[in-house]
Amino acid sequence: NAVAMLGEDCWENNYEQTLELYIEAAEVAYVCTRFDLMKRLTNETLKNGKNDLDKAMAYKIMIEAYSVENDLDKALDIARDMLKLFGVRLPRKPMIFNVIYAYVKTRLALWRKPVDNLLDLEPMSDKRYITALKIMNSASIASYSSSYYTTVLIVFNALLISLKYGNTDESIIAYSGYGHILDALIGKVEEGYKFGLLSLELQKKLDVKRLESKTTMMFNMMIRHGKEPLRDTLLDFPESYQKGFASGDLISAGYS
Repeated sequence: NAVAMLGEDCWENNYEQTLELYIEAAEVAYVCTRFDLMKRLTNETLKNGKNDLDKAMAYKIMIEAYSVENDLDKALDIARDMLKLFGVRLPRKPMIFNVIYAYVKTRLALWRKPVDNLLDLEPMSDKRYITALKIMNSASIASYSSSYYTTVLIVFNALLISLKYGNTDESIIAYSGYGHILDALIGKVEEGYKFGLLSLELQKKLDVKRLESKTTMMFNMMIRHGKEPLRDTLLDFPESYQKGFASGDLISAGYS
């Protein structure tokens, strides 16, 4: 209703409020699984948005919607194109050498940085990098199901940005994803578990409700079993499902 009341010239006469209302309306339409309405709202935002940052949140919603609809290639194509605008390049067909190179860069960036100290990094302030991490977070589920090497590269890039520019909400997912990679691919179970705990601690510190379900789901599904009995990993899933559905994180709710 608020969008309908804006008037025909709203984008010219009241740009900031119109942008905010269209993004919020698109998010509500997505949560309510009204994908046709969501696409109309995001397309209108993309047509009238003045810059990449203004358009980015519309693309973020589209990535999540295409992931829910299982159109994973479309979701990843949008994510790659958007990330390129923010200086992050993801190859369309990543190879093992891309992963090894990114892993070495990440290990060097973490050199002599104790895991516990990462909790107290300065808050990220650059809006471009904050937006880039949001896009990467939205694309991570699609990439995990479609191209695992792409998932690994997304995690490494998000972690490198966080280490250089500070922590933001989506750094929580970067730390959790890195913990999974260390555990599952590298065989560093102890270190992977520490990064999993770091993600839970940062979630607790920042109190990001929209990421609570995903953080819990990732820790229990991908990391916790390396150090704790498998039965313990099942305990948090009912609550994770409820929190995901309540916050609009339909993908994490589904996995939970």
